Amino acid sequence: WGRWSTCSKSCGGGFQHRSRRTLRESKLGGKPCDGEMRQVQSCGTASCGLAMDCQWEDWDQWGACTRCDGEMIRVREIRHLGNDLGKRCEPSDSRQVAQCNECPKKQTFWCVWAEWKEGACSATCG
Repeated sequence: WGRWSTCSKSCGGGFQHRSRRTLRESKLGGKPCDGEMRQVQSCGTASCGLAMDCQWEDWDQWGACTRCDGEMIRVREIRHLGNDLGKRCEPSDSRQVAQCNECPKKQTFWCVWAEWKEGACSATCG
């Protein structure tokens, strides 16, 4: 057998292989070579370290409402992505949407007439 290959990963689980070759084929009724030509085994199975979850920055302030009965939005940025052992950052967790209920109360204004004024006649009759 040849030497084991370098492990495909140093931690978190990898594989390595080794192989062999036939030096001389059997002849004149001799026993043929039997068995596998290549072996594979696991390696690098130690943990890669501590699990690191996604970490978010604080939320920004709420944005302005799109209209009085519309929506307002706030966002936040990723502080740390985390690693393969921890919780990943979900893109949907970076944005929040809320309803706006800031419409002014409707006021009704009625037409209001001023008092009649007496004025001089624009023409003389006669």
